[in-house]
Amino acid sequence: MIRLKAKELAKQRNVADFVEGLSWCGRFMRRNLLSVHSRTTVGQKLPENWEEKVMNFRQFVSQRKEELAIQADRGFNMDKVPMSFDAPYSRTVETTGAERVPVSTSGHEKTGFTVVLACSEYGKKLKPVVIFKRKTMPKENLPNGVVVHCHKKGWMDRDGMAVWGEKVWHPRSVSFFDRTSLLILDSFSAHIDEGVHNTFKTEHKTTTAVIPGGLTKKLHPLDISVKRSFKNHVREEWEKWMSEGIHTFTETGKMRRATHAEVCNWVI
Repeated sequence: MIRLKAKELAKQRNVADFVEGLSWCGRFMRRNLLSVHSRTTVGQKLPENWEEKVMNFRQFVSQRKEELAIQADRGFNMDKVPMSFDAPYSRTVETTGAERVPVSTSGHEKTGFTVVLACSEYGKKLKPVVIFKRKTMPKENLPNGVVVHCHKKGWMDRDGMAVWGEKVWHPRSVSFFDRTSLLILDSFSAHIDEGVHNTFKTEHKTTTAVIPGGLTKKLHPLDISVKRSFKNHVREEWEKWMSEGIHTFTETGKMRRATHAEVCNWVI
């Protein structure tokens, strides 16, 4: 954020050849007695005998792939990412020793939506689904790179799984003669629903493997290696929008949140 603001000021003041690099930012912070503040987090407690459960699940997945002759391009992982219209970092820069660390937002940190991501063992990414907290579709020109779905609480449920199966999973590039696939999911209620399981098995020729509860940080590929990077990229887009975007305001002077189309473009 400091580097973006410096670049903006340099442009306004016609400062030529200004490079807002990391080394410049570090020197700027030292000169002005600034440091990065961070909050503490509490990690998820692992269940008893978690090593054995991890090994058993991996063996189960390997056996199913071998039994069904599933290649790496037909083994997928899907997961949900809770997001909000404001995505401030948990760390920011403030005067060293400051007791209060305010962060500017549009006031919609708690206005949430859900993004559904999926990728194959080879790294092929499927089209993301964005689930907005509303009853009707937004009346905006939404980009084609995402599937938009609405839910009264902005969550994934059985209907959301049906939409994902119909608009993302089924249209993916796969052999017409052999669609047999493996889909790894966590133990979220909509994922383990018997109706959802049967639909994927009969209509999509897909075997689902459910990760044991409490072991997502050990076994969930998206949770381990993708979701954090994805959130960081979305935050970068939000930072650019906050510092460089065109904003509108209510009659009381409050900044309006980003549009649904802008959020979809961040996700893409």
